[in-house]
Amino acid sequence: MDNTDKIELARHYMGIWNAGEDERLLTYAHPDLTVYYSHYPQTFRGAEEYRKMLQATYSFFPDIKIELMNVIPSDKAVTVYWEYTGTHMAGNLFGKEATGRFVQVKGLTVLELEGEQVIKEYGVADNLALLYAITGSASSGMQP
Repeated sequence: MDNTDKIELARHYMGIWNAGEDERLLTYAHPDLTVYYSHYPQTFRGAEEYRKMLQATYSFFPDIKIELMNVIPSDKAVTVYWEYTGTHMAGNLFGKEATGRFVQVKGLTVLELEGEQVIKEYGVADNLALLYAITGSASSGMQP
């Protein structure tokens, strides 16, 4: 797979973060997919387990949309710098029930590829920005 194909695969796959686009996993996720983000206590194993987490995210942010800011291919992986936006319409985040507040969160994701599918996804999100957007304070809910 050349770099152009890797970038295109990453763009299609990362579309899973757009509300209601979780079916993309059926095409672009390897059957042995594992997903880890630093703000989740567990690793998601398999597309179905990951899909449940995505659907929960859609329920919190029904208008969530991801924009890929930069996509950098390497040998068997792609690094993606992204930003998602959405409105907190349901669920409890940082001790706050739905606030109706608009959020913008940036992050980095590494997608490891096997063939024309993603076999591993791991990354970090700027959850301090999310905390600030939801609570209106960067220190709210944080322990000293």
